[in-house]
Amino acid sequence: MAKIELKHLYKDYEDGKHAVTDFNLTIDHEEFIVLVGPSGCGKSTTLRMIAGLEDITSGEIVIDDCVENHLHPKDRNIAMVFQNYALYPHMSVYDNLAFGLKMKKISKGEIDAKVKEAAKILDIYPLLERKPKELSGGQRQRVALGRAIVREAKVFLMDEPLSNLDAKLRFQTRAEISKLHKRLKATTIYVTHDQTEAMTMATRIVVMKDGLIQQVGTPREIYLKPANVFVGKFIGSPAMNFIEAEYVNGELIIGLIRYQLPKSIVNQLQQRDYQEQKIILGIRPENISIVTEVEEQSNNLSFVTEVEIAELMGAETLVYFNVNEQQMILKVNDMGFYNSGEKIALSINLEDMHFFDKVTEMRLPLHVENNVHKILERESIKL
Repeated sequence: MAKIELKHLYKDYEDGKHAVTDFNLTIDHEEFIVLVGPSGCGKSTTLRMIAGLEDITSGEIVIDDCVENHLHPKDRNIAMVFQNYALYPHMSVYDNLAFGLKMKKISKGEIDAKVKEAAKILDIYPLLERKPKELSGGQRQRVALGRAIVREAKVFLMDEPLSNLDAKLRFQTRAEISKLHKRLKATTIYVTHDQTEAMTMATRIVVMKDGLIQQVGTPREIYLKPANVFVGKFIGSPAMNFIEAEYVNGELIIGLIRYQLPKSIVNQLQQRDYQEQKIILGIRPENISIVTEVEEQSNNLSFVTEVEIAELMGAETLVYFNVNEQQMILKVNDMGFYNSGEKIALSINLEDMHFFDKVTEMRLPLHVENNVHKILERESIKL
């Protein structure tokens, strides 16, 4: 177990590129932290700085109250699992697992016990005499994990370890890594661009973009209250819908739809000096309901639109439609059939809407009260 403090980490390159900027994070004992973001956001660079494989420009890496900026990677008591497995092709599985222990001059008996225990944990005991070329991708990844386990390191670092596996193996190995973390209780930092891995594995997620932390929180916090438009787009499948609206005199105007907001929301917007300004509305696809007709309901925005296309995804269906020439998606938990051009009535509860500033794209933390409000004008939205 280890506590990690990353204080004001910067990584700049000679060409002026800022790979990581002012990265601050405290990781508690036994946490499973996932760094997630698009390619080039700085997540792998951050991981490599923690491992000692990348020099830091400034800042501090503190593990259990010890500043480790200048320690050699082998002296940091860190085990790293790489994307490409990094196995020695000429060695057997047994020797790959034992190699790091041999370098530490550990006795043969202790090495044998540690290797066999790790092999049993990962269900690769029958593979100990094989060479890496004789293994599947999933088996190679287990060997790479086993090499980390035998070291009994305080910190596990994993750099996109599942990216080379097919979808089925990713699903299986993801579950195995989660079980392994619960069993070993090792502090783990895991890097991925896959938001599904982040949501299913992490105790906390760190969303990154352009070298900057966008938000830190539990999967539930990140999903329910994205800090900005980028996080809302990146976390969730399908991504959150975004639509521009204009706020004028207590109303949201979306094309031909005029929506009177409750007094509690109006007061909060006025306190922020919002008058005749544009707002970005964020709506999750699963928070849009198909209704039999446009309704006068408390806290509901209702309107009519037309189906553009529908995609059957098995137990659920994705329906694409346009509002004010902006494409949106709704998710329906059924196998219903929806024809292109078919008119449908939709309803969205105010409590399921996310409000973002148009200029900064930051979340507006508005408290929704259960007040009655209404649609002032409705018209079908034309494709």
